[in-house]
Amino acid sequence: MRRFSDYMVEAGLLGTRKLNLGVNDIAPVMAELREMFPVAGVREMKSLLFHEQQMKVTRYIMVYF
Repeated sequence: MRRFSDYMVEAGLLGTRKLNLGVNDIAPVMAELREMFPVAGVREMKSLLFHEQQMKVTRYIMVYF
């Protein structure tokens, strides 16, 4: 019997920790998004990263921007 997480990995739907994106990985993308959305907060930027760039990032990483 397989676990749900096994199916998620097969489909390429990795979680935030498995993607392991750091500040240097998202810096260019954040610069572009900041130009388009200069007054967006942390939660909105996190959502934009996910919906626009398919990047899951922790709020902890977002604090650096």
